[in-house]
Amino acid sequence: MLTIAARTNGPPYLAARDAIVNLGPSTLLALANVTTNQASSWQQRAMAGICIERINRGEELKSFQDIKRWREDAELKKDPTWRDRGGPYGISSVAAKRWLEAGLTNHLVQLAWKGEGEHPPMGHSWDLLAAKTLEKINYPYLVNIAREHVRAIKDPKDIAYGHVNWYFDYLLRVKDHDSLALVFDLWLKYRPIERAADYKLLLERKNTVEQSERGADAHVERWLALILPMATPADEGWITEKLKDIKLGGDGQRFLSEYQQRCRQ
Repeated sequence: MLTIAARTNGPPYLAARDAIVNLGPSTLLALANVTTNQASSWQQRAMAGICIERINRGEELKSFQDIKRWREDAELKKDPTWRDRGGPYGISSVAAKRWLEAGLTNHLVQLAWKGEGEHPPMGHSWDLLAAKTLEKINYPYLVNIAREHVRAIKDPKDIAYGHVNWYFDYLLRVKDHDSLALVFDLWLKYRPIERAADYKLLLERKNTVEQSERGADAHVERWLALILPMATPADEGWITEKLKDIKLGGDGQRFLSEYQQRCRQ
């Protein structure tokens, strides 16, 4: 009997994936059963799909991951900037388009879902590219993948960097209520960092202290306008509790008041 373990970050995931793939075509039926079994976790179903694709189309995937192949690509050679960078400038967008056209969706899943230390040789921004591509096709597990990325953030400053910030923003865009506590807690941790940076910048622009405080508050608390639409009246108690000791600026207080009024309607 084939057992698919839930995914873990880093080398254990790669070892588990490769061990299954090395068993070869004899595992395909069992893997297919995992992908359709609703009792399996989404991680197990996603892993099974990745393994099926690698067993059936392993050689094709190797060619897609060959950087030399992309450097000689006729379409990419039309880009006049590619030689200055030691490789094609547009490689990532072209690669994602071709993966999708080839039906290699599970490879995109792996790139979007990968943990630290799992980046392919072509670069570390592929998780973001793959996630954006999966968003276009409304991939069903993308919310779960985004949650994993956000949950793994140890330093709230990390959401300032695009490769992490996209997953945070994605949860806000899709208004995923199940992610509300996760997003809210991360915003609370990030808020003082962002506010301090904004305040410093505004002071350097010769604003008064009062102007700088007001501007920093207004900018950082606009996040509440994105976060609160994910909330329901049932969330009001814990949201109010989390914000009770935080001095909100005018915008933040307005967004909170509007949410509280909706709860009473």
